[in-house]
Amino acid sequence: MWTWESAAPGCSAAGACHDEQRALCAAEAWMLEHQASAARVAPVCLDVVELAYVPAGRPLEAIRHGNNRIMWRPAP
Repeated sequence: MWTWESAAPGCSAAGACHDEQRALCAAEAWMLEHQASAARVAPVCLDVVELAYVPAGRPLEAIRHGNNRIMWRPAP
């Protein structure tokens, strides 16, 4: 499972996908549509006791450059 989140002035969004590529595409599409400058995608597992997503690996972060090119890299 993968979650994504992004924010732009006045709005934000988040979602969950079963596939990393779908999460990346969803985050990129939202970033471009709302002129967001950054996003985060992270692998997660569902904790059925707490009914919450818990981290399951290193997240990725995206930066949108002025020419609308989005670059992904491991988050610090």
